[in-house]
Order: sequence, then structure tokens, then C-alpha cells
Amino acid sequence: MSGRVPVGAKALPVAEAMNVEELKEKARHHELREEWQKAFDLYSQALRYQDDDESPDITLHNRVGDIQTRLGR
Repeated sequence: MSGRVPVGAKALPVAEAMNVEELKEKARHHELREEWQKAFDLYSQALRYQDDDESPDITLHNRVGDIQTRLGR
């Protein structure tokens, strides 16, 4: 992670900052409990905090799309 906050994202205190894998794991937990909005929010945050120099995580984009469908968006 580059350490910078994406445009439009709310800066997290250092103690609360999570890496992308931690965000995805928490989102999966909510997904299993069918807590779609919470899962969507965490997956979306994981997308925002990916490094610019990383190749896109297609699986993560697909998960966000699947959950948007479940939310009727």
C-alpha cells in the first residue's frame, strides 16, 4: 500500500487502518452472514486502498458486482 489516501476517501487513523486482505476477509465474513451492505462497503474500501502499481484484482471487482446485484443496484 502506498500510504496515501485516495481522493474522496476518508482518512483512517493508523490504529484502524487495514490492509486490503484484512478488508476482504471481513467482507467475506459479512457475505457469509448475508449482510450484503456491510460486505459491499468493505469490498469497496478494499478496492479504494489497492496500490496503483498493482494489477487489478478482477475477483474483487466481480465480488463487488455480485453484491451490487444482491442489493438491487
